[in-house]
Amino acid sequence: MRILLLCLLFSFTGLVHGKTLVIGDSVFALSGEIKRELERLSGLDIDSNATSGSKMLSWTGFTPPIPTQYARVNRSYDTVVMNGGGNDVLIGNSNRCGSPLSDYCKDLLLRVNQRVVTLMQDMVDDGVELIIYMGYYHLPPPRSRLDESTDFGTEIMKEACERVEANCIVVSPLDAFEGQSGLVGADGVHPTTKGSRLLAKLVWEKWSEAIFD
Repeated sequence: MRILLLCLLFSFTGLVHGKTLVIGDSVFALSGEIKRELERLSGLDIDSNATSGSKMLSWTGFTPPIPTQYARVNRSYDTVVMNGGGNDVLIGNSNRCGSPLSDYCKDLLLRVNQRVVTLMQDMVDDGVELIIYMGYYHLPPPRSRLDESTDFGTEIMKEACERVEANCIVVSPLDAFEGQSGLVGADGVHPTTKGSRLLAKLVWEKWSEAIFD
């Protein structure tokens, strides 16, 4: 029993009281509310390099891709909470990623997926113990035509997590957001305060489960 308690204490110390980094796009960065709610739930001071407009595969104007957000840190984090890939579809490819899902869009999402796997493996090599990928929710009309790309991206990201040599979790908000009002803002893309708090709650539930897994 004492050994078990010590193991649990070690896990709690490493995964909760260690350093945590958030990287990704404007779902995190625009209001910052997800990070602040995660700080409230966890009791941690969380670092964030998330940047609005960031893609996974390429620059967006003067905004570098999401892997650069990780490359710029000092590589001393225990936990990374991230998203990515949404802007690869929304910015420049939304007309080619509608329903039915095209081969072009599948290939795009598979390339995004492979870049995420490479990034996650870099994190593992740097000693990151827990990686939490927060997936995307369905958007209201007219962007609801992107639902199939969101679903496909979520499924292949779950498969990607299984290939990473670390504790890797995909948090999908699809079910929690489905049929609910007031979660997506007037721009039809970004979460409201209510939506941000729900996203943080979903992440924290999986994060806290991982501590005692």
